[in-house]
Amino acid sequence: MHCPHYQLRLGFGLVALLLATAASDAAAATHEFLNYVDSDYAAPAAPVPSLLAGWQEAPTVVVCDEAPISVQVLQKATDWWASLGHPFQQLRYKEPEPSGGRISPCSLNEPVGSIVIRRLSPQEWLAADSRAKTLVSVSDHSGEIQWARIALQDDVAPRVLEHELGHALGYLHVDQPSHLMHSSYASSGWGLSGLSLAERASLVVTSPSTMLESVAQADALRLGRWKHLRGVILCADVPVPTRAVKRSMSWWHARGHNLRPLILPTDSRAEAVCSDVWGADPTGYVVLTQMMTPAEEIRYAAVAHFHWGARNRILWVKVFLRAENSEQVIAHELGHALGFAHLDQVGHLMYPQVQGDDGWGDEGLVNESGKANYRSSAE
Repeated sequence: MHCPHYQLRLGFGLVALLLATAASDAAAATHEFLNYVDSDYAAPAAPVPSLLAGWQEAPTVVVCDEAPISVQVLQKATDWWASLGHPFQQLRYKEPEPSGGRISPCSLNEPVGSIVIRRLSPQEWLAADSRAKTLVSVSDHSGEIQWARIALQDDVAPRVLEHELGHALGYLHVDQPSHLMHSSYASSGWGLSGLSLAERASLVVTSPSTMLESVAQADALRLGRWKHLRGVILCADVPVPTRAVKRSMSWWHARGHNLRPLILPTDSRAEAVCSDVWGADPTGYVVLTQMMTPAEEIRYAAVAHFHWGARNRILWVKVFLRAENSEQVIAHELGHALGFAHLDQVGHLMYPQVQGDDGWGDEGLVNESGKANYRSSAE
């Protein structure tokens, strides 16, 4: 049995919101949605960064063997946070693999109780102006951080590790120049307003969970809008029927959102993008391809990867699907592709859990203006 949880992936110039509700048991056949937003994200203006969640007990920091930092850099960064009231249980720097059948947190998918620091592998995608990324797993049951994983590029610049440790401790970006948690490295500094636990005790800070309170906020919760949507590319390996994709696209078209045309695998545009689904830059397209396991955990129903540009304009989206995905799941992921976030309303299409026949609610999703929210070459 898995604890329900959601995950947030963050870093300088990189933001991803991964909201999910885990399956309670195999018989329930309830899978998680996972939407992954890569972006040049502009954090909302606020005096201090929001705190996503906290640790129940001080975490252990584990530095993997290939991580591109020295023990001195690690000590300096952790001492900086400890001085603000964020202690760490212990620091484990590039230790040998444990014996006796034990497994290092560096080798675990879910290193509970640890902040794992590793080197970003060459195969992993990272935006051109990004320097690192951090994945944080939060229990939806307890509301506490379970584990975090930081991936660093080589030649770690000053403040980068401190910034990523801030995410691992639960802090989000803040649009304050010279603040450590500013999303842009060039605009960041050593500003620490709101990072001291003693200081936060006297503050009233908006929680990210308030973003999901009401379906009436659907349009305000758009993750972004398209700069130029050219259509949906269907890769040859996509494991769902083409007719299901077409019907899901038609559902959105009937509500004023044009995703057409559907570009089939035989098209040269599809061949070029689908042959290198991780490395290609399919600007202007929504790309549908096969869910990759175990790279993406099997409990997720589907995954949508976004790339944003300036002014929160969506540049491209890649959607990873599974063979058992229903039309509702496909339509849900296409909703993310159009820029809609999850909404905490049972029965709504954008509710973050697979639903039955009643999960087609569209309040707030209809384009009432009759005008496209993006420029499409299909129009």
